Amino acid sequence: MRTSTILFAAVAVAVFATVASAALEPVNDAHVQELGKWAVEEFQRERHLTGLTFNKVTFGQKAEADGGVYYYLQLEASSIYASFARYKAAVFEKGSTRTLLSFDITH
Repeated sequence: MRTSTILFAAVAVAVFATVASAALEPVNDAHVQELGKWAVEEFQRERHLTGLTFNKVTFGQKAEADGGVYYYLQLEASSIYASFARYKAAVFEKGSTRTLLSFDITH
């Protein structure tokens, strides 16, 4: 993982820890669901993977900082190995630019 990506992820964690973040209401908003789908697709693109299909965002928080919005999403996706699994993703959105900060399976 590149140093800049690690640093950006650390900043995102710090922002969520220090800036008042708000739960996304409603979580089924089209933009929130699109961010979740984009996160799954971007994760696969960055790692040259296939087979993970976005299902839905189940929870989210957002915080405005650095001229954009940080989103922390909990989502479900399915694959050939599981009907669904839970993941967490952090996305930074500034204007029309999105950056995937992290994407991990939750246990």
